[in-house]
Amino acid sequence: MRGATGALGDEHDATSAIARDWAINRYAQGNISTHGDQRVIRFYAGYFAGNRLVLEGERLIGLAGAVERRVILLDFRLKDGTTETFELAALIDENHCARVMQHLEVGRFARVTSVFSEERIAAVPAIDAGGTPRL
Repeated sequence: MRGATGALGDEHDATSAIARDWAINRYAQGNISTHGDQRVIRFYAGYFAGNRLVLEGERLIGLAGAVERRVILLDFRLKDGTTETFELAALIDENHCARVMQHLEVGRFARVTSVFSEERIAAVPAIDAGGTPRL
């Protein structure tokens, strides 16, 4: 992550698990990020409305949709209204993705986040479509 001045702010490892259940129109995502010895876990749920994915989590709401064959645009904001994020995800191939996020805070550019080396590591998600971890 780089702040508005371009200075490097944060680097961390993250893992995401995504599950879809088309029969009941459910999407679930769990993100685990590791910052030193601290782990942050967040869950998001959603459903598909036409060609858009409607997302809602404890802290955020948003929309995602395909722009082109391999490009997805996400627009989400924190429920408290302080931060909005625009994310562009480029699907490199079936197992790889590159992402960049621009974050606005109270209507002003705050930082940009780049995700490098995003790779699919398993065909079976670590969570089910209801967001429950599979143990």
